[in-house]
Amino acid sequence: MVHPPSILALEEHALEAWPALEAVRFGGWSFRFAEGYTKRANSASALAPDRPFAEIHREALRRYAERGLPPIFRIGPLAGPEPDGTLDALGYRALRRTLVLTAPVPDVPADAAVRIAPVPDGGWLNVHDPGRPADRDLHARILAATELPAAHATLLEDGQPVAFGRIVAGRGLAGLFSVLTLPRARGRGAGRRVVEALLGWAHGQGARTAYLQVEADNAPALALYRRLGFTETYGYHYRLP
Repeated sequence: MVHPPSILALEEHALEAWPALEAVRFGGWSFRFAEGYTKRANSASALAPDRPFAEIHREALRRYAERGLPPIFRIGPLAGPEPDGTLDALGYRALRRTLVLTAPVPDVPADAAVRIAPVPDGGWLNVHDPGRPADRDLHARILAATELPAAHATLLEDGQPVAFGRIVAGRGLAGLFSVLTLPRARGRGAGRRVVEALLGWAHGQGARTAYLQVEADNAPALALYRRLGFTETYGYHYRLP
């Protein structure tokens, strides 16, 4: 029998699966820095808080200012109620309510049309970062810093890539990230095929529980993941000054 993972186990795995380029632990929080690329890698997350939040806030202000970054706080269940109320009173705005969904990892047969690689190729990165080359470089550095086994999927239709995704497995867990389907292929099950192929790979790595993070207002993605058996486990949001 597979027991549900704790929120702490999911949070720690997610931090490893999408690593920052630099991380500092203080008072049971993780301050993460990646030159401003994505809030996930440039925010403070609670793991096991053991100091008053006023101390955490002062230290975060100092640490992020040293790196020329705004102090962004990722507020989930492990933070407790104090940080959200304090930050709200200080004028920090809440942003991007996100749900963490979990599901058992199925043993899915390989899909011959889905190419799986341990590292992303240039096309994979270009689709996720079509703008500045500097963003692609930072993205590639974050992915390269992942120490857990990872797989990057590309679905081909008529020889052309149309859908993409990433999964990171370890300690019985698998985190899904960066699932994207090009507009011309939407509505035909391309995203589902990528997710199922990645879950099948993760099952082979020993993962038995998968998780993913999806914005609460992303109805098409939520519908897809719920059809695949994912259910809501908890949520989080960001607080920005």
